[in-house]
Amino acid sequence: MEVTTIIVGGAIGSGIFQAPSSIASSVGSPGMTLVVWFVCGLLALCGGLCIAELGAMMPRTGGQYVYLREAYRKRWVTFIY
Repeated sequence: MEVTTIIVGGAIGSGIFQAPSSIASSVGSPGMTLVVWFVCGLLALCGGLCIAELGAMMPRTGGQYVYLREAYRKRWVTFIY
């Protein structure tokens, strides 16, 4: 369990602890802060679902390289990625 928390902490970083205060000070009201967090969560969910759909459409190893190679020529993929 301790190793898992160290890995998760490294992946998430310390920004999760700094972001709420900066968002709250920028927005001003607690209700609007919750709305901003909810909208950002929906955007992140949409991005995750798009990546999941691409993974289901192209079930090959390689991740984003496979998706970019399908969309562009090989020369451009090596330049982009």
